[in-house]
Amino acid sequence: VDKNALRGSVFPKDVVPATQLIGPNIFGYNPDLKQWPYDPQKARQLLDEARKDGVPVDKEILMVGRLGIHAGSEESIEALLTMYRAVGLKVSLKILEVGIQKRYEDKPFPPGPYIVQKMHDNNKGDAAFTVFYNYHCKGVASSMCDKEVDDLIDKASVSTGDERKKLWQAALKRAHEEVVPSVVFFHMVAYCRVGKRINYQPSFATVLELEVAQMTFK
Repeated sequence: VDKNALRGSVFPKDVVPATQLIGPNIFGYNPDLKQWPYDPQKARQLLDEARKDGVPVDKEILMVGRLGIHAGSEESIEALLTMYRAVGLKVSLKILEVGIQKRYEDKPFPPGPYIVQKMHDNNKGDAAFTVFYNYHCKGVASSMCDKEVDDLIDKASVSTGDERKKLWQAALKRAHEEVVPSVVFFHMVAYCRVGKRINYQPSFATVLELEVAQMTFK
């Protein structure tokens, strides 16, 4: 996926390329995770190697979009469809309203393979509200099941302080670098009009809430 092509075209130019499902303002965020590079030649190579090993890479993959999930959502998933097809994946597309799309997002999952267009937010301040739900074997929206990640999540859930943070960071690192159940694009942005008498700088959190404690009069 060419994120640079999406940023400033389909998505606003101010979106922030993401490495994980939580933002820097959430306890447990791992600042050491890196962006996956845009490398279509490598993607084609990996597909060829998998095909030679007997993996059915030519099987059709359904991409499930959701109407109005964010501004430009239909355009963004159509762009992804083009990028996936360009490297040799056989992908079809359905854009559904939320009531039907949720059947693909939460367990019990229908038969696959398929890719689901999703957004996730965490305004609770701790990675627990993201990581269990999306990555634990028992998570409602988890498409993965990895004992090492489960152990890290279980330990983090009952830990505090720096130990809790390190465990969340380790779980996120393994999920995003080793298992890779998600293709993470951007931390989204929201735009707001700020009165001339008010000091307030919008942030990631503005997508969900207005931080009154951060507002002052000039």
